[in-house]
Amino acid sequence: MVAAEYVEARREGRRREAAELAEELEDFPPSLEKALSLVPARILQQPTPELYPILGIEPRTPEGRNAVVAVVARDHNGQDLPADWSYSLAWFLDLYGSATEAGRLDGALAECATHMIALGTGEGEAAAPVEDIGYALWRCSRSPKLIGDLRREIAVLTDRLVRRQEGGGYWNETREGVPRPGLRATALATVALQRLGDDRYHDAIRKAVSWLITQVIPGHRRASARRGRRRSRGHRHDTRDGGYSPVRFCR
Repeated sequence: MVAAEYVEARREGRRREAAELAEELEDFPPSLEKALSLVPARILQQPTPELYPILGIEPRTPEGRNAVVAVVARDHNGQDLPADWSYSLAWFLDLYGSATEAGRLDGALAECATHMIALGTGEGEAAAPVEDIGYALWRCSRSPKLIGDLRREIAVLTDRLVRRQEGGGYWNETREGVPRPGLRATALATVALQRLGDDRYHDAIRKAVSWLITQVIPGHRRASARRGRRRSRGHRHDTRDGGYSPVRFCR
């Protein structure tokens, strides 16, 4: 109720009342319900493409058209835009936009392509972080339009990801100047390959998921080590990773 009153006050420009309600909301503990109730207020403040489907606003409806107008206005204003705005905008305009926004959609796609090309340049210490590459590919995987229009850039980056995978199945991330196995980098790279790769990347995905399991499932690392010692002594080994499917884990 308080959240609904706060959203209404914000919508109608009653700033003093909205401020008082905001203070009252701070007394409520954090929860998913609280977060969802504040989504309409967030959209009023900053039209965010990914939030409209959460509210059940459908494309090709009056509400959807209002959403397009609000997002395009924020894009035109150009202030406080997140670094990955072009991916959000391309996804949103392909889903919600019309022929009127075709030019801006093409521009957003071009910005995504430029960003991905930059991620694919550089070698060694000059190479882009794996986490950045994996994140860009994950953003592309959410949109058929991005997948179709950026096929070449996606192919280059997925190939680069595979070539940077370590023998243990993980990808490194640099912390304090030292390369270390990176959980987030490996997770993002794995999801990117699983969603966008082809049959050539099955072995890379399998090795990555096997490593991820050892990091997140208690006791699995020790069990893997014991199986490794048994293999070295010539014992037969169950290669099913304890019943965990790599593809299912990625999903």
